Amino acid sequence: ATTAAAATTSDDEWFALVAAPLAGAFGSAVDSLLGAALQFSGYCAERKCVVEAPGPTVTRICGTPLLSNHGVNFAAALCTAAAAAAIVAAATSVR
Repeated sequence: ATTAAAATTSDDEWFALVAAPLAGAFGSAVDSLLGAALQFSGYCAERKCVVEAPGPTVTRICGTPLLSNHGVNFAAALCTAAAAAAIVAAATSVR
């Protein structure tokens, strides 16, 4: 039998249901912004496709060659983790 206490949703569960999507949306936005600004994207006239590295037949579309796709993903993951930790820290200090 399920007790009334077990059937209720705790404040922590509601917090997780709100905080997790917010942190995920933040991470997605950070990934997009970092990718657009710091990851090179160009069009190769020889291969006729979008490429991630500059070259003699490549026309720059956007970004700079500072980070690879892996670097962008890593930096975005770090920012997302830091944002999630800050959200949790702020929420727990209020209680």
